[in-house]
Amino acid sequence: MSEYEMIFENRYKKDSMNYAEEMDYLFMINAPEQYGVEDEMLEYLKDNPEATVIDLIEYFDGLVPDGTLPIGDDGSDLLEDD
Repeated sequence: MSEYEMIFENRYKKDSMNYAEEMDYLFMINAPEQYGVEDEMLEYLKDNPEATVIDLIEYFDGLVPDGTLPIGDDGSDLLEDD
């Protein structure tokens, strides 16, 4: 488990989350590594101890442009068969 994941899990508890909140939680614990921005997200977590999961999502969205694929994903599974 990375330092980002450990801080994230300790700060944001899944207890009493509704479905949408849990999906945001799962996205934010996994996406930074998958998109290569875990170091930036770790720094943000450390600098912003009061940040909510929604704040993290907004920061992540500023780091990762729309349409960016996770590292190692070429998008071929999304292409239509001819």
